[in-house]
Amino acid sequence: MADSTQDFKELNRKAWNKEAVPRFELPEFKALSKLSVLKYLTIGSNGQSASLSDKEAYTVDEINKSCVENRSIKAKEEASALGNKVNTDIWCIFDKDDKGTSEEPLEILDFACGPGNVTLALLDSLPLEKSYRITGIDLSEDFVDAYNKRVDFPNVHAEALDILGKEDVLKNRKFDIAVCTMSLHHISDLELLCKRIATHLKKGGWFLAMDFDGHAIFSGKEAVKRGIAHSTLEPEKITNLFEKAGLSQILVERGFRLEYSKEQKLTIAQRKEVNPEEHHPDLGKKKLCIVAGRK
Repeated sequence: MADSTQDFKELNRKAWNKEAVPRFELPEFKALSKLSVLKYLTIGSNGQSASLSDKEAYTVDEINKSCVENRSIKAKEEASALGNKVNTDIWCIFDKDDKGTSEEPLEILDFACGPGNVTLALLDSLPLEKSYRITGIDLSEDFVDAYNKRVDFPNVHAEALDILGKEDVLKNRKFDIAVCTMSLHHISDLELLCKRIATHLKKGGWFLAMDFDGHAIFSGKEAVKRGIAHSTLEPEKITNLFEKAGLSQILVERGFRLEYSKEQKLTIAQRKEVNPEEHHPDLGKKKLCIVAGRK
């Protein structure tokens, strides 16, 4: 069993290599990233600091076809075709009263960015009228290479960096928003991670993370083989970690999930027969949560 941060780093490098990149083109992987962005944009917009999701199940097709549509804040106030509104306290560039006169772009960190699915979903969602810069970081050089090939946009790039090492690889860089999507359960030292992320937030900046609400898919040796450091991870634990890192104004939304069609379930089952190592064969059965905290 792996029992150190370095062990899990190597396990994740092995699990998430160039052979894993094509998985992120699968409909369920794209939908998961788009769902995370929908939730990042709208968390807390109902005025509640902690709540059950107003919608439990989001179908893969629904998310992929009609996630976030308004790229013009002048035309719409709603964040998406699903009827949720943007929390402009976090995403100020959606504020219709903000004229966007600042010369400084909104700085966004996509931590554990993979080959770029979340960044692509952000780019599809953020308003064209405003200025922003997205930096992706990941342990996997293969993922970073794929990211920089897939995400060909100005002011967007990824780097292969280990922010849990001894050196502060991000140096003096500061971000307005940091996101971490379905990766906390892969990080053995979550307390250190949250503190490092918080260090690189600007004053008033936000850290938003989406992960399992409760049990991950794998446990024991199967989990370790896939670089999973935490088989259980609840919003209460994430909240505690955020608070230890000096974050406040904690927002929590939980109890939502992806829902697969019968055809998608059949396709996933067929893939699993071909490849027993299929990483997320039963993702549609798992509840998810989002936690956000402000520096």
